[in-house]
Amino acid sequence: MLRESLDQDVRPAIRGKEKGDWKPLVFILTDGEPTDDWHTPRQEILERQQRKVLNVITVGCGPHINEQNLKAIAIGPSFRMDNSDRKGARSSSRLILRWASPGLLLM
Repeated sequence: MLRESLDQDVRPAIRGKEKGDWKPLVFILTDGEPTDDWHTPRQEILERQQRKVLNVITVGCGPHINEQNLKAIAIGPSFRMDNSDRKGARSSSRLILRWASPGLLLM
């Protein structure tokens, strides 16, 4: 579904007309323990990436996050949401938004 959306929804730049979509951001919220195959779709996205640059940001959620998988799934940065207390979750959210903000401000 993601590959289809990238092909259908991401607009390329048209010289002298539209700017198009610069660098799509895809967020995957996970505990880092996928129950299905993620290697094949990730590889297909990497191969497709030659046509359009994108970031697949993984956000680890829950008390038992597999950080090794979290980083392996990502195409770009990975973050961990610390759900142990409200302050930790707010801090993690701010970190993600701070990372994404420069690109969002250009829109």
